[in-house]
Amino acid sequence: MQKNKFVLIAVGIMSGILCGLLGVGGGVIIVLYLTHFLHEEQHTAQATAISVIFSSAVVSSGIYWYNGVLDWHLIGLTLVGSIIGGCVGAKMMKKIPDKILRKIFGSFLLLAGLRMLF
Repeated sequence: MQKNKFVLIAVGIMSGILCGLLGVGGGVIIVLYLTHFLHEEQHTAQATAISVIFSSAVVSSGIYWYNGVLDWHLIGLTLVGSIIGGCVGAKMMKKIPDKILRKIFGSFLLLAGLRMLF
């Protein structure tokens, strides 16, 4: 299946809007699009999404900083754990079969959605 550049750009725009607006969700759209429409492996989709979201998050953070809504104390504390967790998670991902990784991803989305609704 040939990858439509315009559709990929549109998916990127949607994920960037969600990331900038809500601080979450952009990666979810990318992963779902890559796995369900382009039939990429879960590992590739998740690695691609995090790499794309990084750029979007940097730009959004700059705008949040300009608007004066960043809490540097919270950022500092959370960043320490996030860096450690990111390293551990990326290494763990290599050891998890694609099918199981997809189920973990879906379960997380389901639980997060239910938590937000109730």
